[in-house]
Amino acid sequence: MAPNPAVPATMPLHHVTSQIQQLLDPSFANARSGGIILPDYIRGLPPRLQKEDIDYLAMKGALTVPDVGLRNELLKAYIHYVHTYMPLLDLEDFLQTIAQNDGIRRMSLLLFQAVMFAGTAFVDLKHLQAAGYSSRKAARKSFFQRARLLYDFDYEVDRISLVQSLLLMTYWYETPDDQKDTWHWMGVSLSLAHTIGLHRDPGNSRMDVRRQRMWKRIWWSTYTRDRLIALGMRRPMRVKDDDCDVPMLTLDDFEFHPFSPEIVSMVGNSEVLQNVSHQKELALMFIEKAKLCLCVSHVLSAQYSVLSHKFGGTMETTMMLVPKKSAAETFEVRRCDQELEDWLAHLPSEIQYAPMAPAKLTEAQEVLHSHRALLKMVYLTTSSALHRPQVLPAMPFPSTDAELQDISRNKVRFAAVEITNIAQDLHALDLTRYFPTTGVTVLLPAVIIHLLDIKSSDPNVRMVSLQRFYQCMRILQRLREIYASADFATSFLEAAIRKAGIQLTVAPQDVQSRNNCTFDSVRLNTLTPPPDSLAQKIPDLTYPKTSGTRLAGEAAEASGFASTPPPSDGSENGSTNNINPHYHQDAFAIPNLDSDLSISELMDLANDAEVTQNDFDALINFDDTGAELFAADDGLDLNGNPKGQGYGFNIGTMDNVPDLFGTESKGVGLTGLGNGQLHEDRTSTTLGANEAPRATELDGIADLEAELGLNL
Repeated sequence: MAPNPAVPATMPLHHVTSQIQQLLDPSFANARSGGIILPDYIRGLPPRLQKEDIDYLAMKGALTVPDVGLRNELLKAYIHYVHTYMPLLDLEDFLQTIAQNDGIRRMSLLLFQAVMFAGTAFVDLKHLQAAGYSSRKAARKSFFQRARLLYDFDYEVDRISLVQSLLLMTYWYETPDDQKDTWHWMGVSLSLAHTIGLHRDPGNSRMDVRRQRMWKRIWWSTYTRDRLIALGMRRPMRVKDDDCDVPMLTLDDFEFHPFSPEIVSMVGNSEVLQNVSHQKELALMFIEKAKLCLCVSHVLSAQYSVLSHKFGGTMETTMMLVPKKSAAETFEVRRCDQELEDWLAHLPSEIQYAPMAPAKLTEAQEVLHSHRALLKMVYLTTSSALHRPQVLPAMPFPSTDAELQDISRNKVRFAAVEITNIAQDLHALDLTRYFPTTGVTVLLPAVIIHLLDIKSSDPNVRMVSLQRFYQCMRILQRLREIYASADFATSFLEAAIRKAGIQLTVAPQDVQSRNNCTFDSVRLNTLTPPPDSLAQKIPDLTYPKTSGTRLAGEAAEASGFASTPPPSDGSENGSTNNINPHYHQDAFAIPNLDSDLSISELMDLANDAEVTQNDFDALINFDDTGAELFAADDGLDLNGNPKGQGYGFNIGTMDNVPDLFGTESKGVGLTGLGNGQLHEDRTSTTLGANEAPRATELDGIADLEAELGLNL
């Protein structure tokens, strides 16, 4: 019988022949791969890949590794700013394999490309530009596509390498419509982790101690990532606490010793790899983050439930976390708050965040300070998530305990101000460039509180809130260079400003001279009609009272319900029992801001992204009732004072909001007088009462976190 020409004669033994020839004849492997030669520290191409698949992967760059210089810089960035956040590698073995490059030990190409991708967010931009990338975003997309293609082609079969790679791929986010976003990759990673039993105590297995330690670190990396994604994206938690029994990490689960000179030299003499004390501090931070994520789990379970929300302008729904419609049991809120306070009280002193004066820091100091700050910001964000439903309830007439509501009000504001202060501290030290995507997520709830306070009838509260808002916007602008989520966040905030009727635009030519920094008492052109009754909708987020023109008065007492560590200055002990408007000694002592970008220009940069009505609502109170919070126009301000008249800001050109203690700046010059009083030292221009900023229509239905793709 004549052979069927459609079936190659060699097909039955094709794969067997390929494997044998590849083992016995390296030249065959090179010919089959089109001459592609991978470094000796990378495992060879899988025999099951067809030549056309290999050619496609090569054409798309998935089989390309960076040159040695860029590779080493990406490795260094990964060690400093990714490995501490997720210590899922046997770092010494990984680096030693690359340094030796002898073919004896080899690693997964997928894992290597995922590590390179993770490092692109933190490496110095000049190294990416030298490699031909026009921007950091372009580089991140290119490196992510390499890893994604390898995964899509089933290049890797080792399941531990797959879990590690997928966890690193959760740091990718491009557009709101991307079906394979952070949450998708988290789900795939977790599913695979359960398949191989990562959620079970490795101490009951026969694997060696070193491997047990790595499995524990991978699991807790998975757990923390799941919890922080849930906190940031308002998506359901996937890991069930009752389904896992992996013990909490201890320092014994990490390796501490100076790395070999060969490794240290390869990554540019990293001090972190040479200093055991630094290694222990970074390990402690991850252990404490894992413990904090247990608190996150309890907070989300106590205050939020899973409901389906429609996504974007389609009829599709997305499961989201929203505040429970009935007021949470006071006991549950108090229990979670006590748990958070206990976590903070027992935080080892060497990893506690403390503000630093602007100075030239060593590389190791930058790493340690950045991670201490991030840990504190995650704590504050968790506290805000716990207390925000009490302040911005979903029910029209909530039955929330009055005392609890007062405490929650103070803690929500405390979190917003502290997050802003920490972010400003990092900005002054030029460390915001090392923010992960968490930097976007933790800033947004804080910015919303500042926007609410900008509507206050108290001019002092408005000025302080405006400055804090501007500080956050400057940092978000910096993060736009790295993360697409910062673009969408900026767009959202621009829409919020317009909806509030806050005039932050370049002024017309007519100039008015004034003796004091004032605000026009004019009615605003809001984007929504005034609600019938704001008493049910506007939260009472009261600042400590100030007097005269002082920006910071005496500390206001606010009763807390959790014990705190021994008293110390400011907020360093984490206590919220004494809510001081200064919080830090440098709360308002911000450095000179750049003079090349105005707030109106910042807003203009955001015009290319659409923000929907539910996006606006979701960030206020994560339900369907909060859009009018910014549209108050009936004589009530956010402090519940009936004297507010819908003040419009007469701030003129705002190329820079100045330092309240005398920092020179472009635009309206406000000079601090030492006692907190302000006077204007130059003329400024204003918009007319009827001139409103350009408005973009807010319509459609979507959830904020789903739209922005924000994640921790």
